[in-house]
Amino acid sequence: DELHVCVSLHSEFTIRRLLQITHMKLQIQKQVVTESLKIDQPADEFESSPPYVQYNTKLASNCLGGDKTDFDMFNVFARGATASGKGTILTGQQRVQLLYHFLNKRLDLDYAVEQKILVQWFPAHNINRLADLHACWARWDLLKDFTFVQPVTTLKDYFGARLAFISAWNGHYCKMLLALTPIAVIFELANCVFLDHISIIGFGLTLAVWGKWALNVWDREQEYFMVLWDLANVHKDESPRADFEGTLYPSHIDRNMVELYSPTWKY
Repeated sequence: DELHVCVSLHSEFTIRRLLQITHMKLQIQKQVVTESLKIDQPADEFESSPPYVQYNTKLASNCLGGDKTDFDMFNVFARGATASGKGTILTGQQRVQLLYHFLNKRLDLDYAVEQKILVQWFPAHNINRLADLHACWARWDLLKDFTFVQPVTTLKDYFGARLAFISAWNGHYCKMLLALTPIAVIFELANCVFLDHISIIGFGLTLAVWGKWALNVWDREQEYFMVLWDLANVHKDESPRADFEGTLYPSHIDRNMVELYSPTWKY
């Protein structure tokens, strides 16, 4: 027999506590920037995206007034999909990250699977968010869309930054290859009709220029997303991992204690 256990975050008190423990940053709402902080930014420019700030339970009341809450300060997701109906200030990937951070400090999930204490563990999907992704991204008719536009911010909020960057990279190079296709056809026709393989050198030079151009454009786009999602100065998770196997040495902070460190031959 198997027992299926589902762990989810519903308690606002628990969410606030975990946010403070992990020093996670949340993005504030646009109207907070323009109306409350009186900062005039062009609404039609993506570069005017509101900043991410480290969460604090008193931030909303201190900045907006005593009767304001986190739902007035930070972006709210899944309105109407939660039990309270107010939504949540956490994206899907942030909820998984908080739960994993909490569980991983107390239990090595992979080791539990290895020892057959658990059959398997995995993050579950949100049906409502999957419907949104299916409407704007995961549809077969979008194969006819040669703009290759990806809802990368939505993907980042649900799946995390890694998959969002992979999708953005795929979309970018599809556009670059589409721009290269007419030039490749012209060189191939010229090679067959006129130049008798001499055009191979010309296309090789064109391909080298195209490769450098595509890489430079991607570097700029990648840097833009790094700033947009506040990934340039991400706080590193320094909490001990349950699956870490090290060697006991005197602590660097207090030699009266011993702590697990990586073996010296590894670094």
